[in-house]
Amino acid sequence: MVFWDPGILNRGRLNVRSPDAAAVGVEEPLDVAPHTARPQSELRSRYLVEFTLVLALYFLAGRVGLAVPFTSGNVSPVWPPAGIALAAVLLVGDRIWPAIAVGAFLVNFLSPLPPSAAVGIALGNAAGPLVGAWLLRRVPGFQATLTRLRDALGLVVLGGLGGTAVSATVGTAVLFSARVDAWSNFGSAWLMWWLGDAMGVLMIAPLALTFRRLLAIRERLRLLELAGLSAGAILVCALIFEGRFGLSGGGNVLALGVLPFVIWGALRFEASGAASVALLIGAIAVWETAHGSGPFVLTTPLRNAALLQSFLGVVAVSGLSVAALVSERTALVRRDAAREARRQGEARYREIAETASEGIWMLDSDLLTCFANRRMAEMLGVTVEAMLGKPVLDFLDDRDAEQMRATLSRRKLGVSECYEARYRRQDGSEVWARVSSTPSIGAGGAFEGVLAMVSDITEQKRAETERRAALDRIALLSRAVEQTADSVLVADREGIIEYVNPAFEATTGYTWNEAVGQTPRILKSGQHDEAFYRTLWDEILAGRPFRGTLVNRKKGGELYWASQTITPITTDDGSVVHFVSVLRDITEVRRQHEQEVHLQLARNVQQQFYKVGLSVPGLDIAAAAHPAAETGGDYFDFIEAPGGRVYVAIGDASGHGLSSALVMATTRAYVRSFAAMELEVGEILTRVNAMLSADLEGNRFVTMLLLGFDPAGGSLSYASAGHVPGYLLKGAGAAACAMDATGPPMGLFPDCRFAGASLSLAPGDLIVLLTDGVTEAGNPAEDEFGKDRAIECVIARRDRPACRVAEDICQAARAFAGDEPQHDDMTTVVIKVDTFGPAARTPGAIGAS
Repeated sequence: MVFWDPGILNRGRLNVRSPDAAAVGVEEPLDVAPHTARPQSELRSRYLVEFTLVLALYFLAGRVGLAVPFTSGNVSPVWPPAGIALAAVLLVGDRIWPAIAVGAFLVNFLSPLPPSAAVGIALGNAAGPLVGAWLLRRVPGFQATLTRLRDALGLVVLGGLGGTAVSATVGTAVLFSARVDAWSNFGSAWLMWWLGDAMGVLMIAPLALTFRRLLAIRERLRLLELAGLSAGAILVCALIFEGRFGLSGGGNVLALGVLPFVIWGALRFEASGAASVALLIGAIAVWETAHGSGPFVLTTPLRNAALLQSFLGVVAVSGLSVAALVSERTALVRRDAAREARRQGEARYREIAETASEGIWMLDSDLLTCFANRRMAEMLGVTVEAMLGKPVLDFLDDRDAEQMRATLSRRKLGVSECYEARYRRQDGSEVWARVSSTPSIGAGGAFEGVLAMVSDITEQKRAETERRAALDRIALLSRAVEQTADSVLVADREGIIEYVNPAFEATTGYTWNEAVGQTPRILKSGQHDEAFYRTLWDEILAGRPFRGTLVNRKKGGELYWASQTITPITTDDGSVVHFVSVLRDITEVRRQHEQEVHLQLARNVQQQFYKVGLSVPGLDIAAAAHPAAETGGDYFDFIEAPGGRVYVAIGDASGHGLSSALVMATTRAYVRSFAAMELEVGEILTRVNAMLSADLEGNRFVTMLLLGFDPAGGSLSYASAGHVPGYLLKGAGAAACAMDATGPPMGLFPDCRFAGASLSLAPGDLIVLLTDGVTEAGNPAEDEFGKDRAIECVIARRDRPACRVAEDICQAARAFAGDEPQHDDMTTVVIKVDTFGPAARTPGAIGAS
């Protein structure tokens, strides 16, 4: 399995010249590894393509290398994969080594070698190119285009002979460790392996590194010449190496007949031409020699291979050396020509150009500066001498480099243009210029250079930028005012409305056409006196803002509360010219505030209901109350009458909020008043009902369950006005009795009479009283808690104190509801009977806690 690290980015970066870049003298880094700013997905995709391509090329080249008939023990006299591997590392970077290793393993694994040997050879074949590339990077300014003699010789010596020694040493050692016979002995095998890898580097790597130059050829005559060169080289090789033509027996010297074609390719097409011809010659020579034909077939395969390698080395090194010398000579001639052109240009145009108010910039055919006047140099903050011989890209802002490359390419096609460009001054400041660029075309249609007239528009650009920024701010402000939720009104000094935003229309009901031209009096509600408005106008006319809360009137007549700010707009001398009024409708906010005040009052009232307690010998009485978020009308009360009777009440007023709390407060007062008269529970509810029927309006009502305890008789009596049933649980735990309603809710029927019922009590009995907030508590599945779950909760906890049991019922109901909000108050009263009756009553035994 191959692992790769996207952070390992091209540890070996080479500077190569593209055809266009070479013309302007710009070094382009051939950084095949992606830039770190690119997305990780793009890095992985690119690496996958590179990995697959190198792996495939290496594998195919390896199969071809092993197909040579006189290959012995996986040691070939010419090993093309070595050249592919070195070129891949130089072009892509060290991170491509896994593809080389996998390709080498597959090639050797599919040959008659043990898998362990295939792994060892693969590692050696991957290490060799890495070492060779490392050595080449030590060459000062090494360029993979091989346009200099030292670069070509570096590839021959360091890449062809240096790195391959590592692969040969590792590979030969692995073969002999695996007892694979290769050639005659270790020394001959190592030498053959080393020279075979070296020949692969010399035959393949130069063409791979310079192949882009062949692809850049577009002229028809040069393409025909390249085709003729290739055909001639193939024909001569066939005559020399193919035995059927009868020339192969002419001796080794005859093989040198191919050198003119190599020199031809080097002279006309430089390194790429020499490399392509050398590869054609090498392929034919290797194939024919391996099949027993040609001048190198003499005695033993080892000697034949050595002669073949010597021949290939001479051909490759000769071609690369001549090509490098030609390239260096061509570059020197171009530089001399550029200098001469500069001298001529200066003499021709200096007198006119030096007096021009605009910058004049001339480029030669290689797009190098051959003339610039003083105005142009002043624009860029340099001297004229510093500009000469420099490409235009050296002075361009980096952000416009790619666009300028395209522009210069159009100049070569004869296109004239006017455009704006950004240049970078020597001090780092930015210069904007308007450029009129015209190409210079010779008599034969050849491109000779570019003449550019350059005008400094930096100040114009700065003013335009500031104007655009101001317009953007105005547009932003306009959008903010148009889209704000607050009403905005702009009026002149006399109060005439000149602008309203859409929120004003939505709030007041007045459209733009209805409001503009009017005064803010259209909003006057009549709720404020004239003195209030005089004070307002005095403030804003004095240049001070006004802030306040007003009652305004909408177009339809409805009143609404508005939080309003009026700000005067003044000139530089302080004169008020306009007013801006921002209004926010706070009617709903005030309404909500009033509701919150009412709810808080209701909560305070309700909390007073819960501050009751009672201690009765033989009885354990307790209650638990959990109000909902919106206060309801739940109520419970413990009352001790003068004659020794004890009353326990639990009730619920319809509705929510302050009104329900006040209704329950009134009901509580009535119940306590009539209980003080020691009346029966049914009579108490009858009288309370009569009082409430006269007080309540709008179908309001109160449900209540009232219990009366008689310590002397050891019994209780109850009456229920439409309330949730209470339950008496006997000592065994069963629901012995449900205390159902004995009449309708109070407040609906003024003449209704309520009957009472009696129940006997015994030690161990337990009484449970609830409100509907407990039984109707619902869960997300819309199931209700119900009375059965409440009774089960009581039975399971009947050994606990009454206060714990009452609280547990409420908690169980809330747990059953889950995430559902509590919609109603929950109130429970629990009474446990210990010893209740005549024996339990002692003087002073009953008292409020």
